[in-house]
Parts: sequence; structure tokens; C-alpha cells
Amino acid sequence: RDVAYTPQTVLPHMVHTMDNAVRSFPVDARADSTGWVVDFTGFGMRDVGTMIALARPSYEVFGHHYPLLLGYMIGLNPPAFFFHAWRAMSHFLPDSVLEKVEQTAR
Repeated sequence: RDVAYTPQTVLPHMVHTMDNAVRSFPVDARADSTGWVVDFTGFGMRDVGTMIALARPSYEVFGHHYPLLLGYMIGLNPPAFFFHAWRAMSHFLPDSVLEKVEQTAR
């Protein structure tokens, strides 16, 4: 791997990407109509530690700074273990978030 995927590198990238997206919205755009597509291609067991380390800080950043931005989210090609992790994480997320997330099977 060329890039170190750590919370210290990934979280600032996520915030920068979100800030750029928000700035590009038309003035009259509805924030809750924004769709996110997360491509898990190449994501494997080696990435689980980073995913766990990013979960809480990501939720806090998005919850405080972009609370209504997610209209829907689609996870593409998540590895098999991700379905189990999602099931565990989903107990801590509000229903308003859960109803916006869809995962595709391989």
C-alpha cells in the first residue's frame, strides 16, 4: 500500500471531501437528497482496525457538522464480514440513519 489508511489521514480527507461537496451544492438544494456511494472493493481484514478506529470520530464529525446531509448511502461490494459488523453497529445508530443505508451483495 502506498498510503497509510489511519484515522489521522482518512478523517481529514473525508472532511475535505464533504466540505467540497457542500460548497458545490446549488443554493436551493435539499441536503437530505444527497447520496453517498461507498465502494468497498479491495477492503479486507487488514482494514478492520482502521474501520473500527474511524467509526466513532466519523460519526461525531458527521453528526455535528453534517447532520442532515445523508439522503441515502449505498455500500458496494462489502466483504462478507462487513454484514456482521454492520449488524452490530446498527444497534447504536438512530433509525433515521438506518433507513437510509443499503448494502449490495457480491
